[in-house]
Amino acid sequence: MPPANVLVVEDDATSRQFLTRALERQGYAVTSVASVDAAQKACVERVEHFYAAVITDYRMPGQNGLIFLAWLKVKDPTLAVIFLTSVDDKEIVTELLRAGASDYLEKPVDLAKLLPAVTTATGATSKARHQAALLARQKISPEVAATPCVLVLEDDVTNREFLRRALERKGYAVTPAECVRDGQRLIAEKGNHYFAAVLTDYHMPCLNGLDFLNWLKERDDTLASILLTAEGEKEVIAKSLRAGASDYLEKPVDLQKLLPALTKAVATTHRLRQLAATESAVKTLGQAQKGLLNLEPIPLPGGRAAKVEICFHPKLEAGGDFFYHFQPTPTSLFCLLTDVSGHDLQAAYISAYFQGLVRGMLQQHASVTDIFACFNRFLIEEWNRTTGPLQLQQKKSTTSVAVASVLVDFEQKTATVLTSGSTAPIYVAASGRAQYFGTSGGSPLGWFLDNTSASSLHSISADGKICLWTDGLDDLATKLAVHPLALAYVLEVGDVAGMHVPQLVDAPDDLLVARIFLPVGDPDFACIKPLLLEEYHGGQTGEIDELVGRWRRNLQFAIPQIEDAVLHDILLASREAVLNAMTHGCAQNRESRLSFQISFQPAKSVVKVWVEDSGPGHQFDFVTHAHNAAEQILDEHRGLIFMMQLAHSLKLERNGASVLMEFNLGQK
Repeated sequence: MPPANVLVVEDDATSRQFLTRALERQGYAVTSVASVDAAQKACVERVEHFYAAVITDYRMPGQNGLIFLAWLKVKDPTLAVIFLTSVDDKEIVTELLRAGASDYLEKPVDLAKLLPAVTTATGATSKARHQAALLARQKISPEVAATPCVLVLEDDVTNREFLRRALERKGYAVTPAECVRDGQRLIAEKGNHYFAAVLTDYHMPCLNGLDFLNWLKERDDTLASILLTAEGEKEVIAKSLRAGASDYLEKPVDLQKLLPALTKAVATTHRLRQLAATESAVKTLGQAQKGLLNLEPIPLPGGRAAKVEICFHPKLEAGGDFFYHFQPTPTSLFCLLTDVSGHDLQAAYISAYFQGLVRGMLQQHASVTDIFACFNRFLIEEWNRTTGPLQLQQKKSTTSVAVASVLVDFEQKTATVLTSGSTAPIYVAASGRAQYFGTSGGSPLGWFLDNTSASSLHSISADGKICLWTDGLDDLATKLAVHPLALAYVLEVGDVAGMHVPQLVDAPDDLLVARIFLPVGDPDFACIKPLLLEEYHGGQTGEIDELVGRWRRNLQFAIPQIEDAVLHDILLASREAVLNAMTHGCAQNRESRLSFQISFQPAKSVVKVWVEDSGPGHQFDFVTHAHNAAEQILDEHRGLIFMMQLAHSLKLERNGASVLMEFNLGQK
């Protein structure tokens, strides 16, 4: 896991340095500032959700802690904030905690208290952000039960009866209990979701209110509670709120304060329970989606088999990104990649519905083009209508589906590709050469009734693989300034090793990469990983340094262990090959194109670079020229000789119009 980022706000230089060093020794990445203004600037300049916790002094020049906390909660309500204070005032502490502070610590700071508090705070931030993501994707109803049930724990019979009558007059159903054991028994008997809120006294026989809150937090962290106490020490207040209490009230209880606090507590319980139900449904659906991926070998005639590998990283446990495959006939394989807008439960259901529709229509021998047209009409004319039987709730936006499909015919050795609003698949031949199948872009299904998606037919070899991915990979690759293929390889390595990939923290969307391996004869082929595939034109010679910088970023990103000397040779030889293709093969014509590809073969620790242009190639005998160049200095065609000296292997085809260079990372 990458280190959690913590913002420290402390105007005293000695204290600020002490906190910074203590946290950095525990592995945190610390940003320290001396004022609220500087802290606000640090938050604004960083990307959203950069910080996992804030530690701030209460008293500082300019603004006090409450004002800074209010600003933080507007900017990022999920960010946990710990306050440092030497002010012995329970009213200030109570206000801070009620305003959203996750904890407070007295100065001078005790490290034995600081470090657990920061661990708890960063965990609370992570949980809050996960919940916020769910809330953003689901419609959480603000309605609560008509008669909420409240559990009242109070050992004093007079106070207990006062609370019961007061709350029943306001429409609550009240269950009284005279001690903690009694309250625990009632919750166990009634069930976790029977009560909508808890009022508990602090001082009670045997176990106190904090004991009950700690027990309740372990059993049901969705049930909001309010602590009642005559105790005036701020430590009791802090402990109660740390233990999960939603509020704190002093005794004797003021009904003008109790009723709003109880209304808020009941609403909190309702929201948290709906959220928990949504999380459970998302997890269940996510497990079902993973189960439906079906990664078993795909049997083909002659004892051969194809296989599928999936790299799936949803923002939540389930979403609209999905890959599905099945065999319409024993000698064909249909693959479907979907990316439904919304990325919530509704998106997952639409994805599942589309998969069923596709399978059913293919079994009835419908064309893929007809299937896409049918589902496009369904989205526009039925699902996205503002009224009608399918309009179960108000939709926030139009549902659309970006989709890519591949129908492989193993007898005819063809692949029929159809995309609508998605990236075109990449086919990698047995030699390792890659090419796009079809065209990227277009409009997703659900946008326009006259969607003009057209299929394209491509020849394939007996071996090879086809790679598809959703736009989440493109979005993150753009953010990281690398090619999607390089990012896909890094994710694959992380999945195989069971390692966390830190770049996923910045992913703005779900990511799904699917690789379909056609029957493979050479086991080494499966290990050839394309890292970059781009097309240039003859008029880009002036951009060559920018292109070299792009190649460098991708190689260092995908192969961080690459040595500088080998990287230098790869970049220099590739630069010469591309310039040669632009200048001679494309004749510096903007209409003439060349393809450039970098691949990596981890098993052999070899980087392969292909450069191919549409020109006729050279008109001389390269073998003889290379022999002569070894014995004397020649002015002509020195670029090819230069490439041959830098690469460990150089292969020319079509008189040099196609160049393959190999670089062994283990050799210099």
